[in-house]
Amino acid sequence: MTSKYDKTGPYFNKYRIDFDSDEELEFWCWLKEAEKYGLVSDIKYQPPAFKLSDRATIKFDKHMKTKISTVNKFILHPHEYTPDFYFVIESIKIKKLNFFIENNGKHNDYMIVDVKGGFNKFGDPKQFSINQKWVFAKFGYYVQKVVPAKLFKASFVPEIARLTPKIKKPVEKYRGVLSISEFVGVRQ
Repeated sequence: MTSKYDKTGPYFNKYRIDFDSDEELEFWCWLKEAEKYGLVSDIKYQPPAFKLSDRATIKFDKHMKTKISTVNKFILHPHEYTPDFYFVIESIKIKKLNFFIENNGKHNDYMIVDVKGGFNKFGDPKQFSINQKWVFAKFGYYVQKVVPAKLFKASFVPEIARLTPKIKKPVEKYRGVLSISEFVGVRQ
């Protein structure tokens, strides 16, 4: 996949993570800026996968020349689902957004997130929906679907998304959206 962001730019050099999409990179930068201001913590990119089903086989009798033997026949592959992000919400400011549905843990409120773009040419939106329901039914965890553009408009825009990658011109769709310092009320 090609990215609109320069692989030698400051975010790639700083985090050294090869993201699956530009939206994941932008959300990562949103999380890192929020972490810097104490709004979130314990950020993990592609946390451990949820094992949703095992390999499936059926037994059948195979007739040979002199005997009948029972054989396992493969019918279905195992299925795992890996969310994009895990993080802990630390601030009431994030909770007050009413954007995230939290999984209440023993110590903190945490999020399991799958990042989706506004347009998905090759992905199947039904596949995420099925995985989301399956994870909730089997493990009791709600996987939040996040479209970064909607989140940014509800909270703040990270610096990487505020300007166009090449000519550093303000992105029209984020004009008037708060920066992190404006969101938390810190004067620079």
